[in-house]
Order: sequence, then structure tokens, then C-alpha cells
Amino acid sequence: RPGVVAGVEAARPLNPASNQKILTAAAALHYLGPAYRFKTELRGNPKNGVAEVIVLSGNGDPSLGTQDLWRLARVVRERGLKRVGAVYVDQSYFDDQFVPPAFEQQPNEWAAFRAPVSAVAVEQNTVTLNVLPNASGTAASFWFEPPGAVDSHGTIATRAPGSGDAVGWSLRPDDAPGATRLRSEVSGGIAADLGRRRYTRRLEDPRLVPGYALRDVLKDVGIEVGDEVRLGKLPSSEQLAYITSKPLAQLLYPVGKESDNFYA
Repeated sequence: RPGVVAGVEAARPLNPASNQKILTAAAALHYLGPAYRFKTELRGNPKNGVAEVIVLSGNGDPSLGTQDLWRLARVVRERGLKRVGAVYVDQSYFDDQFVPPAFEQQPNEWAAFRAPVSAVAVEQNTVTLNVLPNASGTAASFWFEPPGAVDSHGTIATRAPGSGDAVGWSLRPDDAPGATRLRSEVSGGIAADLGRRRYTRRLEDPRLVPGYALRDVLKDVGIEVGDEVRLGKLPSSEQLAYITSKPLAQLLYPVGKESDNFYA
């Protein structure tokens, strides 16, 4: 057995940083296998086109996007669902520690790569502001992905060509009684000769956001939905629709090649 040839502070503990992704990927392949697919479901007990509660549940698919919610919504619409009383999000597959270790040390850092984790996560637990300029002197159009992710306030002006991008955007927890979404404040302006701009930031508490997004998507496909969005599940319920991720072997690509924190 060879001995140590050289060492520098070999016993000093250090944060492994992104080297930890190598072990994460190896463990995932060992325990789940390269063909494993994550599954996200819509569950409920509808009668005559009406479901008092519909539940969105999942087991950690990091790739789930708004387009997947559209696919689920279209399935339940074609199955005859016309009205939903409340939307529940079942996050119970993960524990309550949705903020990764040490991330809480920088609470005012809103970069997308610092997004929290959850069993059901849409758009990697981030929110994206899309801004589209109109005619000079009018308000610019803007919207958020996923829909319903934030409580939106403010306007963005369309300014003269050549004036550049001066869009202002802040996110903060809403301190209003009963508020469960981030408060978004937009301001500033964008030049009329610029195309659509996108700005992406992390969510604070991601657990209810998939429910708000699903509620908006269900409405868009013509299903009437009540206002209530909460955490919960129905122990005895029917699987109404489901979607699976790409195989784990493909999902691991951004972990290794792009050092993607959220996928890891």
C-alpha cells in the first residue's frame, strides 16, 4: 500500500463545493439507475365533471416546466373536468428543509442558481420576468413564468429608441396578512427598439407556486377553478393525469456539464 508522497493541510475540512455533484450523480445512478424517470401526477375524485379538490404531487422531477402543467391540464379537460374547488400541492415526498445548506446565509441574493428545492418544482423554482416593448410613450407588456408565481405591482415604460434597458425589478416576501407569494415590484423602462427581454430570479418559498401555476393553466384551458391553493393531499384519490421526466441518465447532463445546482 503506497504511503503519502506529499500533502498540504490534508486534514483540514473544506467545503467540497461543486465536487459534491460527482458523488450526487454517482449515488443517483447507483440507487435509481440510469433509466429512472420522475413522475408528477394530478389526483382527485371528480364527479360529473366537478372535483372539490385536485392535487398536484411529485417525487422531485427537476425538469418540470410550465408546458408540463399545460399537458396535465389538457388531459383532465379531455376527461371531462369542468370545475375545481381548490388546488392542493403535495410536497410530502421531500422533507421541510427546502433551503439548501448555507443558502440561508445570503437571504438577499436572488440569483437563479440559488433556488430552493421541493418535491414538486416548476421552472427550477425560479420566476422569470418577460418584458416586451411597445410604441414609445406607452407601457411595455410584461408577464411572469410560471404564471401566478408572484403578486405583481408596478409598470414598465416604453421609451425612445436607443435609450437601452433600464428595467427595475425587485422581489421580497409580502408582509400582508395571509400573503403566500412573493411581492414583485417592476419599474423603469425599456427602449422601443429592443426585443423581448427575460430576467430570472429564485423563489423564496417554492412549495405553493406549482399550485398557483396550475390554477392559472387550468383556467386557461377553460376549467373553472376556485381561489384556494394550499399544501395537502388526498389519501384515497384517483390518478387523473401524469407526466414522466426524461431518463435520469439524460437529466444528469446539466449536473456534470453545466454544474447545475438545482438539478443536483
